[in-house]
Amino acid sequence: MCQKLAIVISGAVSLGSYEAGVMYEIINAIGQHNSHEDTKRKERIEIDVITGASAGGMTAVITAQKLLYEASALSDPYNNHLYKPWMQDVDIEGLLDSPRWRPNRREVACRKEN
Repeated sequence: MCQKLAIVISGAVSLGSYEAGVMYEIINAIGQHNSHEDTKRKERIEIDVITGASAGGMTAVITAQKLLYEASALSDPYNNHLYKPWMQDVDIEGLLDSPRWRPNRREVACRKEN
């Protein structure tokens, strides 16, 4: 029987990229440990639970989905599904340019009157 591991990742947008990097290293370390020739079956580590809040939840979901269905997508340190969302895909310009954040003229006029 394997050793069970539960991982809980805190929320905090500014820590999201750090937490994703730590998660990558934990997965890598577990993989090396489990595949080592001296590791006995009962010494193998299995992630049993992974959860998180806010940014940690995003990292937990990405990790769980990839480990279950596409573990190889987490193998390259700079081209993996934990690195990409926090380091390559995030763009403040894209967030600020969203129509959802752009008030229409009527809303602005109402604010000025109040």
